[in-house]
Amino acid sequence: NVINTAPVYPYYLHDATGAVVYDPATGEPVWNTEQYNKGSNVAWTMRLDKKNYASTTIDGSIYGTAIIPYGFELTLRGSMYRRKQTASEYMNNTAGSQAGIGLLSQDFGTYKSHTFMQQLTWNQDYGKNHVDVLLDHENYQYGYDLGNMVKRGQILPDILAFPNFDTYYSDNQQIRMRRTESYLGRARYNWDQKYFAEASVRRDGTSRFAKDKRWGTFWSVGASWIITKEKFMQSLNWVNFLKLRAAYGSVGNDASAGAYAYRALYNFGWAIAGSSNILVPSQLAPDHLKWESTKTLDVALEGSLFNDRFNFSIGYYNKRNTDLLFWVSAPYSAGAMGNTGSAPQTLANIGTMQNIGWELAFGVDIIRTRDFKWNFNIDASFLKNKIIKLPKNQDIPGDGLFQGKSLYEQYTYEWAGVDQLTGQSLYCMNPDSPDYYSYDDNNNLVYNEDEYLYNVAQAERNGALVEINGQYYTTNRAYAGRKIMGTSLPTVYGSFGTNLSWKGINLGLLFTYSLGGKRYDSLYGGMMGMSSTVVAALHKDLLNSWTSAPE
Repeated sequence: NVINTAPVYPYYLHDATGAVVYDPATGEPVWNTEQYNKGSNVAWTMRLDKKNYASTTIDGSIYGTAIIPYGFELTLRGSMYRRKQTASEYMNNTAGSQAGIGLLSQDFGTYKSHTFMQQLTWNQDYGKNHVDVLLDHENYQYGYDLGNMVKRGQILPDILAFPNFDTYYSDNQQIRMRRTESYLGRARYNWDQKYFAEASVRRDGTSRFAKDKRWGTFWSVGASWIITKEKFMQSLNWVNFLKLRAAYGSVGNDASAGAYAYRALYNFGWAIAGSSNILVPSQLAPDHLKWESTKTLDVALEGSLFNDRFNFSIGYYNKRNTDLLFWVSAPYSAGAMGNTGSAPQTLANIGTMQNIGWELAFGVDIIRTRDFKWNFNIDASFLKNKIIKLPKNQDIPGDGLFQGKSLYEQYTYEWAGVDQLTGQSLYCMNPDSPDYYSYDDNNNLVYNEDEYLYNVAQAERNGALVEINGQYYTTNRAYAGRKIMGTSLPTVYGSFGTNLSWKGINLGLLFTYSLGGKRYDSLYGGMMGMSSTVVAALHKDLLNSWTSAPE
């Protein structure tokens, strides 16, 4: 509200001469609640309202390591986190949305987690051969209890306690608990610190999924080669370090699923047909939910040159996310969610997505002396994203999801400019918009021309259709078809910076950048519209807006 409030209206009330009006009883300036303030005043309300927040946190850990014969080490680690917080908000009964009423809201929350890990390691050297092995078990639990209660109708001033508010307004409480358990095995080998190999396998279990799908198995392999340790590199004195590495593996993800994703859930407290506190479905029980999986190929070349004055890293990766969780439509016979009558949806492992990219990093010591050092570094990332598979191999225009396109496409209405005769914004009707396509029983894409013609007819009937050079446009987006207007992914993004060091005194500067990609600036858009009933801050670009039809 403060951001969007027009700055031309004063805090205090002024008389016809421009002088501040004072309350004769208190001698204090009178707050301006007239005209477009409509009985309120943002600055006054902020002073009368009250917010309080308190939090107590305990975060601790303990660990110990036992040295066992034959090169074994056993480490036990435990950690615990507890946080208790309370918050209250008072909305005054003098000015603002609760004028003449008053409202008090109380929130409480308790968060807790613990982790217990057991780790057994073994390592041994056999001449130039080094081997180490890790076995690990870990369990983790996280939960919270959040609640809120609101009452209205303040009785006496200055007493911010529930008994001083006579009308119950709302209350809610959420209790969540989830657990994960993991087993990990890893083996690493290197010969003469020149050739390295590594392999690992892990099995993860989560309480988010049903018992028969609770566990997932993931693995990885990798290798690296210190090229500068080879004899044929010894003559290249300007190459100080050169390393080639490659890895391929998979990891699991359960974060896209809720704490009770595999269960049928119900909401309590709905009011339907005059009855209150009705239990209604809020989540259908999905079938066979399982872990999402990300398989990654990663290759990189790292090095430093010219007496370590110049360093670089060039990396390529290819990530494929499979079994991605999507909400898909279920038949109406499954039952409506809540009391909205909307089509039910259920969670399913259906989607596949790919990310391919390059990561480049370079650094150089511009000046390097005994007492002074100045370096510069820069990195750049290039990413291409593509949706490989969607539910039933069908695009989902309603969510802006299209197979073969990026997850970050801007699927929206196409603005065509301003009608030079009326000054109204024009939007392309786009008869070939994906909004007018659907799939038949054989999963074939079918164009629904009748839907487009219906929108044209409705726009014409309501005076929102404009024809220019045989092309249809509309002044109301409700009749326009959407299209892909570009991606929000930047062409390249990264950072650059510099560091200066002199006798232990350091100064560093870091800048981030992003080039390319399209975003919608909602704050700017909000300042480019006017209302006859609400006065808000406006952008200066409005001074360049349409004023009249050309002569």
